Amino acid sequence: MTELPPMSELDKQLIDLMQAKFPVASRPYQEIGRQLGFSEDEVYDRVALLYKQDRIRRIGPIFDTYKIGYVSSLVGAVIPPARLDDVAAIVNRHPEVTHNYERNHEFNMWFTLIAPGYARIDGILDQMRAETGVQEFYSMPFTARYKVWVEFSTTGQDLNKPGPTLFRKDETETPCEITRGDIAFVRAIQINIPFEKQPYLAIANKAGMAENAVIEKIADWKKRRIIRRWGAIVRHQKIGYDHNAMGVWNVPADRVDEYGMTIAAYDEVSHCYTRKAPPGWPYNLYSMVHGLSDQECIDAIDKIAREVGLTDYGALFSQREFKRSDMEYFPDSHMKYFEEMD
Repeated sequence: MTELPPMSELDKQLIDLMQAKFPVASRPYQEIGRQLGFSEDEVYDRVALLYKQDRIRRIGPIFDTYKIGYVSSLVGAVIPPARLDDVAAIVNRHPEVTHNYERNHEFNMWFTLIAPGYARIDGILDQMRAETGVQEFYSMPFTARYKVWVEFSTTGQDLNKPGPTLFRKDETETPCEITRGDIAFVRAIQINIPFEKQPYLAIANKAGMAENAVIEKIADWKKRRIIRRWGAIVRHQKIGYDHNAMGVWNVPADRVDEYGMTIAAYDEVSHCYTRKAPPGWPYNLYSMVHGLSDQECIDAIDKIAREVGLTDYGALFSQREFKRSDMEYFPDSHMKYFEEMD
């Protein structure tokens, strides 16, 4: 693999700004240039290079899955080590699988499933069991969310991460906040917005809307948190954050929100959830940390454990990345699940 050149100071400024504050304005690269003291062409050409280097994977929305009518689950699986590669290939064929990793544990495969309802998730897992002959796929949907904020500073500056916020999910319903008429808009903005100097005009043409209407709708959905984040999604391994670990914690059920909010408040933590624990798995609280080395991740988790007073915990490190993709919402194959959408 060809080693990438070091990032310039402009690269770092662009990555930091575009993750957190990509402009929702007619000419976003012109606005970025105004903020950083460069021309629109200079910014646009440099972003093109960051795309080419795969340091920026895409620019666009991170949706709150539940507010657009979908649900998600983290799946832990026990796979015979000799079969990891072939089972991963079968699992990865399912488009509802967005991330899939090997981790250093008996539960050695972990992947994320996003689908229109838990019944669909259960159906996909049953299909995987039939396809692979492996029965030990365990769905762990979250019951409470305390933090989701995946941004990586390359300049050392604070990216204004939000504090922890408790969201407890009702398993009996999905609180969809969009209508059937919004589906074309979701399809037009999801994955990667057009890499053009006027991307919102291109989205407008695709969605059959006016450019200002697109800009206003994105701003409104950000305010309502239907879009949790709008900006650049980076390839964190290529900007220096090569290592990550999932902290797993066994906490008293009657204090799980207390511990969840406390752990989520640490800057090192990007994700923090309470999840249903499968049989034989004692951990009910999950957090993700990213770092420049495995030791940095271990140090962060150990520090949290000492400061919050927890002793029953573990750190599961990513050994291999089997899949990392973005969810395509509302493909034709899912539309039968949304027949009753208003």
